[in-house]
Amino acid sequence: MEAVKNVGLGLLGIAIMVAMVFVAALLINGMAWVSGHVLGYLITFNNIVTVVCIVLLLPLAPFRKTRIVPAYGLYVASFVFGVTVWVYGFMVTYQIWGGEGVFCGLIMGIVGIVPLGIIAAAWHSEWVIVAELIYGIVLTYGARATALWLGAKVDRYEMEKRPGLIEREAIS
Repeated sequence: MEAVKNVGLGLLGIAIMVAMVFVAALLINGMAWVSGHVLGYLITFNNIVTVVCIVLLLPLAPFRKTRIVPAYGLYVASFVFGVTVWVYGFMVTYQIWGGEGVFCGLIMGIVGIVPLGIIAAAWHSEWVIVAELIYGIVLTYGARATALWLGAKVDRYEMEKRPGLIEREAIS
């Protein structure tokens, strides 16, 4: 009776694995369909946000009174850049290596899609796509690092402006 139970558990495990692969395939194809329809809008929005960062937010950064605006603005913009580069990397990987490549990228973690897209594009000598993906990564992490740096400068300025603030917060 124990052998039948073990065979049944083995078959159940195989059925669960097949179901997980089937669901993953459906999700990957669904993400590809959505990404294909959204990517054009994301790229346009990404370009607008880039111009706003360069023209509006970065000129406000040198001034102490307005430094908080570019800190928050660049931080939010980094998420826009990150989503755009992720969707673009997803589509590059899906177009070149198909669902299997995307599945491997997702197994490596959600961040694995963009490096896998770079590898896939480089493997097929699509150097413009490689440059665009690297530009997206630099833009994402550059905006986030700049925002955090500006935020630290705002905090330091606030502490210098009100030196008794730390003591009052520690007492209460």
